[in-house]
Amino acid sequence: SSRQTDGSKVQRPSTTQQGGMPAVAHQQYTAAGSDVSTVKQLELVRDILRAVQGLTGRYCSFNPASTAGNPATSGPGVLIAPHDQLKLQLGYRTLMHELGELGFLYRRVLAAIQSGRSPHTGSVRQALCAALGEEVTDFYRLMAVLEAQLATPQPTPGADETDVAGSYLSLRRLQLWLAEPMRRMRFLAVLVDGCANRVGGDLAGRVWAASKIGDPLASSYATRILHQMCVPLFDMIRRWVFEGVLEDPACEFFIVPSSTNTSSNRDLWRDAYRIEPAKLPPFINAELAATILRAGKSINFLRDACNDARWVQEWAPGASEAAAELGYGQLPVLERVVSSAGQRVDARLMAVLQSSGELDKHCQAVRRYLLLGQGDFVVALLDCLGPELNKL
Repeated sequence: SSRQTDGSKVQRPSTTQQGGMPAVAHQQYTAAGSDVSTVKQLELVRDILRAVQGLTGRYCSFNPASTAGNPATSGPGVLIAPHDQLKLQLGYRTLMHELGELGFLYRRVLAAIQSGRSPHTGSVRQALCAALGEEVTDFYRLMAVLEAQLATPQPTPGADETDVAGSYLSLRRLQLWLAEPMRRMRFLAVLVDGCANRVGGDLAGRVWAASKIGDPLASSYATRILHQMCVPLFDMIRRWVFEGVLEDPACEFFIVPSSTNTSSNRDLWRDAYRIEPAKLPPFINAELAATILRAGKSINFLRDACNDARWVQEWAPGASEAAAELGYGQLPVLERVVSSAGQRVDARLMAVLQSSGELDKHCQAVRRYLLLGQGDFVVALLDCLGPELNKL
């Protein structure tokens, strides 16, 4: 105790408890479960291992409302048995909550993977789910290692840990083992939430944005996923550029048929296809997208308007081999391949127009008309002025 300047005493909490802890705080700590645990730590470890794999255990379970809905409004996702059913030290109870979060995040990621297995799901989202599945497979391997370590007996209280053969599992050791999987699963859970209701290039753009954050580990996770997601997207680009084929049943590609004019006499060059800005990935700039659009339009014009489908069939297989292995991270190569293909198709289109379409004659006729080369304008003018001139 201490005295104030007026002589009155100020009562301070007693610090006679362990570690100098105030008596009030020590009483609260004891009431919260600081007494000796009634459950062996091995049982707690086994229960947590079930929980981190998304399974309901004896002492750890999950809130269905929080797992299926919005975790921010549905309460905590991890539920630990109350104190009257499970007497634990406060540190152990807190640790079970922290480790149980991994199982809660895993269930959210697994739900996103299962939702992508629908036959109506687009190929880009299916690639995303496949990439997430590979990340989860690494998690399964770690779980197998930890399950094997459960067979190693834990040291008895007071025994020297060096006398125990092999690696045994405790809650503290399990926390260290699961530190990196927890970090990865948190990122994946945030990623799948941000990718909800997105398709195609917009979906790839969301993962691309996640790869640009400052966390190097999270960036590596996103880049690895993005490489796999871009496989179907780049396959769509390759088929469009070299074959003029728009095979996009899930409406994921950034080139779409124009809906403004669907009549049979529409302009195949101006009205057939257009770029959908909302589906354009941010890593493909507008200039490259326009070049991709022009290459496919030229092939369609050759095939449908110029009846030159045979040349397209002969040229496309060999030319597309150069882009067979293209993927994310090879955008400069993609630009060169698309530009080269566009130049080759444009040259063929000009040759067809000059030979079968008599483009030179059309241009000469336009030139003579605009520059009055035939004298038609002078003749028509004299015919109109003739009656007036005769009056003079």
